[in-house]
Amino acid sequence: MEIKGIELELTSSDFSSHCARRAEFHAQRAREYLTRADDLRKMRRENPNPTYDDDNTVGYGKSSNYADNPVEALEKLSASHRQRAERFRFMSEHAIGGCVYRLEYAHLAILEIGV
Repeated sequence: MEIKGIELELTSSDFSSHCARRAEFHAQRAREYLTRADDLRKMRRENPNPTYDDDNTVGYGKSSNYADNPVEALEKLSASHRQRAERFRFMSEHAIGGCVYRLEYAHLAILEIGV
């Protein structure tokens, strides 16, 4: 038997469990980013002219290591994680039971194995 490259086998149960864990991880991250965006939006309403510390990193302007619109940037990050959560949840719920999934090396990155 000759194996070219890296091939791994994953049971459908393990595949489904992994996808469910990744779905929950990304759903949690989506919630965190959305909370941060809401907090930042609230902070901006309460203090439209923030002050910065000596290192110029406190606040919410360009010098706070955010994009030009930090609320929008956080909302985009939240949406990205929400989409990943939905994809992983879908894979978890639609794994074919009793099967073995044969994975190549590229699949590890797609499935976020080893992250």
